[in-house]
Amino acid sequence: MRVTQDLSSAHLLSVGYNFELDGTRNAAVGGIVLAEAGSNNDSREDDLIINDRIIVSPKIVNQFQITLEKDEDVTKSVTDAPSIQINSSFTGGGAQADVARSENTIHISEVVSVTHRNHYLRFGANIPQISRRAVDDNTDRLGTFGFNALADYVKPNPTPYVFTSQQGAGRGIYWINEIGGFVQDQIRITPQMLLTLGLRYQWQTYISDWKNFAPRVSSAYSLNSKTILRVGSGIFFDRTGGDFPATFKLHNGVILRSYQVLNPGYPNPLPPGQSITALATNIVRTATNLRTPYTIQYSIDMERQLTPKLTLTAGYRGITGVASFRSRDANAPLPPKFAQVPDPSLGFVQQVEAGGRSSSNALDLALRGRAGRWFSGQAQYTLGRSYDNTGGIRSYPQDQYDPSAPEWGPSNFDRLHRLKLLGTVNEGQWFSLGVGATVYSGTPYTELAGSDLFNTGLGNARPAGVGRNTLRAGGTTELDILWRHEFRLGKSKADEQKTITPGISAFNIANHPNFTDYIGSIRSVLFRQPTTALSGRQTQFSVSFQF
Repeated sequence: MRVTQDLSSAHLLSVGYNFELDGTRNAAVGGIVLAEAGSNNDSREDDLIINDRIIVSPKIVNQFQITLEKDEDVTKSVTDAPSIQINSSFTGGGAQADVARSENTIHISEVVSVTHRNHYLRFGANIPQISRRAVDDNTDRLGTFGFNALADYVKPNPTPYVFTSQQGAGRGIYWINEIGGFVQDQIRITPQMLLTLGLRYQWQTYISDWKNFAPRVSSAYSLNSKTILRVGSGIFFDRTGGDFPATFKLHNGVILRSYQVLNPGYPNPLPPGQSITALATNIVRTATNLRTPYTIQYSIDMERQLTPKLTLTAGYRGITGVASFRSRDANAPLPPKFAQVPDPSLGFVQQVEAGGRSSSNALDLALRGRAGRWFSGQAQYTLGRSYDNTGGIRSYPQDQYDPSAPEWGPSNFDRLHRLKLLGTVNEGQWFSLGVGATVYSGTPYTELAGSDLFNTGLGNARPAGVGRNTLRAGGTTELDILWRHEFRLGKSKADEQKTITPGISAFNIANHPNFTDYIGSIRSVLFRQPTTALSGRQTQFSVSFQF
């Protein structure tokens, strides 16, 4: 709901309210996750949005926005039982996922736009979030048994490689704050050349690094009436993202006491008479030299008008990631035997570091406009490669004492080919069809040894000499179509605004199987096989009435 009021010819105020309620039953069920291991999720979001725009003068405009957001999110396990996780085979038992989160957040943005001669200057401050959050974490209270393979579970005396459990109050209250600002000047150098210079700054809690200034520059040059050349480069800083900062608050060895038992017994992980609370607790901490990761992005492209209605764009994009987030067990068993931890008073120590790196390169081709009398739209093709040595802040290397070099490989999202087609056939006619086609090559996944070779409890060890993300999943092919037509309900001038529009949509009309979640463990009978798939053919009927 939104209400807009012109306070004057130069002053516009709008107030909006958004409400969202979402409920999901049996989340995560499917593939190799049994129905008993699902969870039920319920969430609610309320937003109050205030926009204030003032035209100070014909050359100065001030835009202010403030959003007050309240979120509640509750997850409950379907089954109240210990979790059984057999790598690459199945997940059963309880989900052990019970958690409740609440969030009260303020988002503020203030932007001033100034036009002066050949300059278009924009500057402002933004606070992406000042957020007070609370969490009641009751996950893994009954414990989780992890098995390397199905064979370890079905034998007379099952042998899990790890058992984890959490105890303690589990309630934490914390703040996530982010502050930023920017200045950008778009300069008309000549009638054919436009230069844009910018500088952005941002800061976030949980990272002491504050020197996060990000310069950016781009230019567009008209070579002639039909050809435009564009180049640009800039620095972009990363964020911890989501609710991950809650782990720093909760997993300090007091609010939540998390335990890990390597090579435990089953179904009783510890010998008789021994309490799990007597073990050393796991903690989460940041590296002493943690800094904000950033990427250096650069691109060049050329746009050429082939006909009055058809334009071709060709370009190159590159991204270099510096100091990317990763995690490492700073108290992992020491090589070469991986039997003794450096500090027996601590358990698993998740240390968040900024020691990763990444590199992406891509060639883009895009054709848009009208092709003949019957088709209008756009086609985009990308040939690209992405490599890195970390999958993000929750990613661990297989060897905690050599976390960089052996991990370099294709990124989790790497795809060699991407082709997308969006358009309309016979636009405006009775048999007008909207068409969407997607053809992607597969993403990579990792071959796993199916054994905890480094004795960390992570279960991510690979066979000797095998790199990260060396296997490749199948591609994705999908064709979607949409038919709809507008009927006017009256012939008089008063009724010309009244229309009714029925429509039929078909997604993946060819019902092509697009498999996902491939098994990488060499000890699994499902090795290199998919366990889930994207949706098959779906048909959707719609009707809209306008008055």
